Amino acid sequence: MLAIGVIWALDPSSVQRGKPNFFAAWTPDGLLIVSLILGIYWIYRMKGLRWFGASITLVALWMLYWAGCITTMALSGYWL
Repeated sequence: MLAIGVIWALDPSSVQRGKPNFFAAWTPDGLLIVSLILGIYWIYRMKGLRWFGASITLVALWMLYWAGCITTMALSGYWL
């Protein structure tokens, strides 16, 4: 996800900011949804170790969420 923010980043120092690439703008959301669906699938499949699968999935989603925040700032050109 961070690679998408690096490749299609907008320059925040330019006076005239362009529009972000349509594909790049929707990719972080799509990756988060795909990761959530795969996490649910693997939690369902791990009988006996579902607590472990749920904890790993939650940690991965937490990191992916913050990577998405950084990627969104890079794609829009507006930093905190």
